[in-house]
Amino acid sequence: MIELITNLIYGLLIINTIAYTYTLVKNTSRSLKNITAFLWGMLLVEVGTNITSRLFIDNLILSHAYYLILLITLSLLYKCIIENKIVKRVITIVMIVLPAIFAIQYLLKPKLLFEFNIFEILSCSLVLVFYAITYLYQCLDSKHKNWILFSSGLIIFLTSSSIVFASGNAFINQYIEKIPFMQYNFWMINNVIYLILQILILVEWLRSLKGQSELSPKNP
Repeated sequence: MIELITNLIYGLLIINTIAYTYTLVKNTSRSLKNITAFLWGMLLVEVGTNITSRLFIDNLILSHAYYLILLITLSLLYKCIIENKIVKRVITIVMIVLPAIFAIQYLLKPKLLFEFNIFEILSCSLVLVFYAITYLYQCLDSKHKNWILFSSGLIIFLTSSSIVFASGNAFINQYIEKIPFMQYNFWMINNVIYLILQILILVEWLRSLKGQSELSPKNP
């Protein structure tokens, strides 16, 4: 089952990446550029994870690239589509400060590169969930309803997966290596959540195609 879900994720991620990249030919809005960059980053991480796992290489280091890409690309997306100027300034500051803190952590404690960094996971997830909630609140009084499905899916994904990943170190050190079915359930939960997000991203793209004027280059 987990292999089937993983293949579905790869398939949808490739389809979404191609679809959004193709849309950029006719639409050069900043929001579309940012989410396309997000998809390409996720695709590269997935490819890297797949290759290293097949070669039996420890790929936990890729989780840090994953969260950094997530933070930068989606911060740029929400800075583009959120109208509140104070929140925009906060996004700019956080986008600089958090990566700097991560870099200092890894310089002082290099072994963190080969573990799930709980601070990294929770801080990235919390700020992005905050941005997504802020944007959804903004949409209540706005005519533009783009990225609502994506933002809703992102909130669910980050909230759920942060719990899964933040528990990762404890499970790996204490249980997963001893109890195989816990390892299966651990990754099954994360993959199902990620699959749901990819489905919502595809649905968001289909909605956007029907309202191309709402995503014109004149708009974010």
